[in-house]
Amino acid sequence: MENLVGTTAGSGYGIHLAKAYNIQIVNNIINNASRHAIYQGRGENVNVLIEGNTIVNHRKDVFDGSPRMAISCARSSDVTISNNKFKDCYDGQIEIAQDKVSSASASNILIIGNTFTKRKNNTPAVWIGEQLVPTTA
Repeated sequence: MENLVGTTAGSGYGIHLAKAYNIQIVNNIINNASRHAIYQGRGENVNVLIEGNTIVNHRKDVFDGSPRMAISCARSSDVTISNNKFKDCYDGQIEIAQDKVSSASASNILIIGNTFTKRKNNTPAVWIGEQLVPTTA
């Protein structure tokens, strides 16, 4: 897959899952996704495997400093993200996120054996948890 355009919700994704169970996303090549190359969006005990994918030039045409990670695993549990390759990517590569508004957590997520080469900015390669500035003391 390549040149997946659009930065608003619902566009610019490579592979988008929500409440999908027992899925394997394996050995894909995703080049220049504008939003998320792979998005695991919601579900408990989903048993999702994201493995051996190659993600290249993530957000190269839309880099604007508003991070949208290449692989996002949000509000999900029991997901494995392993042995993926990231090259020439902007805006971070892997995100594990909860949703405090809906009280949906992320748990039992395994990140192992992924490689990151030629990162294009100083955004962390792996984000875990809320990435906001605290508003209370």
